[in-house]
Amino acid sequence: MKNVVCKSSRTRGISRLYGANRTSRFSVRIVQLQNLPPNHMSDLADARSLVKCGNYDALSILYDNISDTLSQLIRTAFIPQLGT
Repeated sequence: MKNVVCKSSRTRGISRLYGANRTSRFSVRIVQLQNLPPNHMSDLADARSLVKCGNYDALSILYDNISDTLSQLIRTAFIPQLGT
């Protein structure tokens, strides 16, 4: 995901309308946004702050399935620009 961030700290140009020529559907390159796992955690912000500060011990104590917790946090890496 870091490879597609431009100087403005935004991800641009990864989706294409009519990217799938035969079916006329859109396609996505590099970061597959349509395949990101959904968020089901009620305390998503707490888990994200633990990962951001590197407190993995607390993360392992509070959450049973660490890999599921981390996969749900992938979606939170995309923050929309204010005012759009």
